[in-house]
Amino acid sequence: MLVSCPIRTMISLEQDNMKNKLAICAIFKNEELYVEEWLEFHYLVGARKFYIYLNNCDDNTYDKIISWQHSHLVEIFDWPMQPGQLQAYQH
Repeated sequence: MLVSCPIRTMISLEQDNMKNKLAICAIFKNEELYVEEWLEFHYLVGARKFYIYLNNCDDNTYDKIISWQHSHLVEIFDWPMQPGQLQAYQH
């Protein structure tokens, strides 16, 4: 038996109306294990633009982001400042 998911149905119906209405700015450091899931979740709830600041990552976070199926929605900034979170969000 096929069961529809109300959240996915709502997103599908409203997808065209949601373009560029929700953007997310985040700063990451070594989030290779979680970044794809994080991006996909936020995409499914309506985010259509991502501003990601990479703060001295020394893992494959960047590679995971650019290999994500919707990577064209992501702007990536190399952000080596320490501490850098406040400055990244102000940028």
